[in-house]
Amino acid sequence: MKKFLSFLASLSLGIILFWGVSKYVVSWQETKTELLNFSLLEAIIIFFLAGLVILLETYRWQDILKSKGVSAPILKLLTSNIACFAIVYLAPIGVFWADFFRARTIKDIDGLSSEKRIASVFIDRILSSFFNLIIACLGSSIFFFKTDIFVPGLSGVFWAVIAFFAFIFIFLFVLLFYSKVFKKFGILKFFLNGGNVDMVIGIRKEIFGFFKKQNFKYLARSLIISIFRFLALLFQWWLLISFLGHCLPLSYTLAIFGSSLAAMETPISADLGSHDLVNALVFEKLGLERAVGFAFTLILRGSGLLFTLLGIILLLKFHFHFLKEDILAKIDILVNYVHKKE
Repeated sequence: MKKFLSFLASLSLGIILFWGVSKYVVSWQETKTELLNFSLLEAIIIFFLAGLVILLETYRWQDILKSKGVSAPILKLLTSNIACFAIVYLAPIGVFWADFFRARTIKDIDGLSSEKRIASVFIDRILSSFFNLIIACLGSSIFFFKTDIFVPGLSGVFWAVIAFFAFIFIFLFVLLFYSKVFKKFGILKFFLNGGNVDMVIGIRKEIFGFFKKQNFKYLARSLIISIFRFLALLFQWWLLISFLGHCLPLSYTLAIFGSSLAAMETPISADLGSHDLVNALVFEKLGLERAVGFAFTLILRGSGLLFTLLGIILLLKFHFHFLKEDILAKIDILVNYVHKKE
């Protein structure tokens, strides 16, 4: 019930913020003009690139599992990733719960222990968060360098340097925090409802083992896949801006992307309102109309919602499968109990 109420609160806040942005920050008429520049073929291309990003994330997860000595079918991992995408997109606050859900969807793969399953999704999340932070740092630094957002006339280099070191500080703090948390098992015990100590130790061992020198081949491949994922996203954003009739240097696209990551990390369903507001203001600062940023965000959200709908269908399929497993497990327990009584 608490999770559902949190989701409703998140969605309500997003709707209110979205309404405020659409009414007071941008013009719907100008936004409509921008959207009319967008064709069905262009929409298909943007959707395809969004799918490519999810596919690259899936290949990275598959490679992480390979490092654990397990060969996982790419289609099974892809369906799991799309279902997880739907959870995170609609309820960003449940990102860790989504990862544990993802780990459960692959429990029937041969040779894959619970420790390896859970460790693989945590490793994947760490790599994803690491790259997001680096991109946010680089993009925001470029944005501050190109604009005078704080004090007109004051050198953008100053704010770029401040932003860069601020993100480095945040990264080191987060790295230290997670290192301490994993070593003390706290976060794993919490999400495993206490879990047994041996499992928690095993998960921690699998996580830290992935980043050791002996595993460099798989770590390097995962980092390369992450770079290609970032390039696919950057190209998707640059191409979308071009489809809307505006040509920007890749550095400006990176500035938009980095500045938007903060808004995309807010616990608001589908980034409603927050992403729209940030992009409207960022686009304006980079010399475009607010309506361009608003239209840009609406199209990206449309692409995300299509994958979310597919993810919801897969979620229902997985939940029915889990329900069947739980019922059969309880029947087995009951039958064993009856046999013991006899």
